[in-house]
Formats: sequence, C-alpha cells, structure tokens
Amino acid sequence: MQQLIENWKRFLVESSLSRLYGHIMDHESAILSAFRSEYTNDENYERSRELKAKLLAKGYGVTKIDGSYIENFETPEAIEVFEQSLFVSNRNDNNDFFEVIALLGEEYAQDAVLMIPVEGKEAYLVGTS
Repeated sequence: MQQLIENWKRFLVESSLSRLYGHIMDHESAILSAFRSEYTNDENYERSRELKAKLLAKGYGVTKIDGSYIENFETPEAIEVFEQSLFVSNRNDNNDFFEVIALLGEEYAQDAVLMIPVEGKEAYLVGTS
C-alpha cells in the first residue's frame, strides 16, 4: 500500500509539472508572490488570496507553487524567504499581461516578478520596487 501511495504522489508531481510546462509553451506566463517578511504568516496568506482573486478576475490561470527569494538582494537587509508564490498563465493571450503583472508586483511590494515569454524566448526578472 505504501508503494502505491508513493507512486501516486510521484505521478501527481510529474503531472502537475507537465501541465505547467504545457502552459509555458503555449502562453505567456509569470511567477509572483504577495509575501513579504515584514508581515505575519496569516497576513501573507491573506495577501496571497487577494492577489490570486485579482488574477482570476482578469481571466488568468493561477496555480499556487512553493518558492523562495532573496528579499532586498545585495543590501545589508538581504534575507532568504520561503513563500507561497503564484504561477500565472495568460490563457486568453491578453496584450497587457506583462504590464498587469508588473503593476501587481509593485502593488504587493515585490522586489521583482518573473516574466516567462512564449516558447523560445528566455525568462527574465522585472524589478518592481
């Protein structure tokens, strides 16, 4: 039984990764977060729920993922934080997708957001604070 459970868990992870990869190949995508180290866990999860609701209202596909990031990179206040991040897929191919993501990154005081253009182009960070 334990082996069956382990196989199922591995299948779910591989299936989820395959699904995200498919979105990356077909649509512009991005990764961002609403977490900040100065907020409590409860506050950060509430901020993340708000951000997810805004993204869904725009018609984007949204998947929660685990992430980490160095806040305040290359400053004396630099700190690695582990956070809930959101993978966002521009399923309707809206022309202003990257602009909207950058503005939301600013609104939620993120240092940067990861922009992932359609297949064949390199992903890049956009500083938003």
